[in-house]
Amino acid sequence: MDEIDETALIFERSALRKLFRKAEDYELPLDIRLSQHGFYHWLAERTNRIYLVWHDGTQTRGIVFNMSAHAGKPFRQRQCDLCGQFVEVGDMISVRSLKGRQDAAYQATYSYICADLEDCRGSAISTGQLNHFLNKHRS
Repeated sequence: MDEIDETALIFERSALRKLFRKAEDYELPLDIRLSQHGFYHWLAERTNRIYLVWHDGTQTRGIVFNMSAHAGKPFRQRQCDLCGQFVEVGDMISVRSLKGRQDAAYQATYSYICADLEDCRGSAISTGQLNHFLNKHRS
């Protein structure tokens, strides 16, 4: 799959945030394709957590759309595993794994890493440590 064009990604992220604010009942299609830059899946869980997740060919990343509880903690309290920045609505995060289940639902494990490492203060970490961390969490 082609790599995501960063300019298009910024545009899509902005457009999606506007779209999501208008979706009052969260009744969105499970599978939608927004552009040639990847396949997108809405993940809606019973706790009403909703993420938009895409594959860019090397790892799976997502945009946070809903700040409800995750793994027993309020989502708003989660921080980037590398730089400690708090995760907020609209932030991009990496996704450690994304698997289809027999009931057609998706099961995902999230690793809270700023998707844009240029903006991540974790870039101060040594290259070896960073590569080890990213390889460990790569899907």
